[in-house]
Amino acid sequence: MKTSYESVIINASFVGAKSRKAMYLVNPRNQFGTTIYKNVWIPTSWVDKSSNERHVIQWQDVSQEYVELPMREVTPGMLVETLSTHNGGDSLVGSRMVDGKVHQYVELNQRIEIAVPKWAMRNFKRKYTKVVRDNSAQSDLFENEYSHYNIIDNVAKTSHEQHVLQERPLAEWFTSEGGAEPAIDQWLIDNPEYANDWSVR
Repeated sequence: MKTSYESVIINASFVGAKSRKAMYLVNPRNQFGTTIYKNVWIPTSWVDKSSNERHVIQWQDVSQEYVELPMREVTPGMLVETLSTHNGGDSLVGSRMVDGKVHQYVELNQRIEIAVPKWAMRNFKRKYTKVVRDNSAQSDLFENEYSHYNIIDNVAKTSHEQHVLQERPLAEWFTSEGGAEPAIDQWLIDNPEYANDWSVR
């Protein structure tokens, strides 16, 4: 997303202010989804003091994702929709029992990619960072990741198969032309008295 101001792309659900001068970002996260920030207010427009130029916040890519905004965070200045525009105006306010108390929340169903001005990022407080797995390294460490056996079962199974199969003759003994099995050749060398009774091809 090209912007006329220096920005950082943030993905978030949002609630507008009734004044239209700010927006409340709910469950904001960085572009890669690895860093989640606390909910925060940002301005929708501002004037750059150095150039005296007015900027309007830019955003794109509305997508569907379910997020809950606790009612305790809702303020009178927020433009909160409590009724759905679909299905005959269903309520968007839900509730659940937590530790014997009823907690209400507003259901938010849209997320946007928003170009937050760099200077506004100082107001963002990191909530937590997700650990991203390196799939190639994991596959080297845990070869049985998608197996219904655990590592011990796999080692035991492999060991058992090797033990059972180690006495079987090699496939090339049956497919090679001429000659006897190597074990029989060695036995005839060790027991020459039986050589006349054994026909060698």
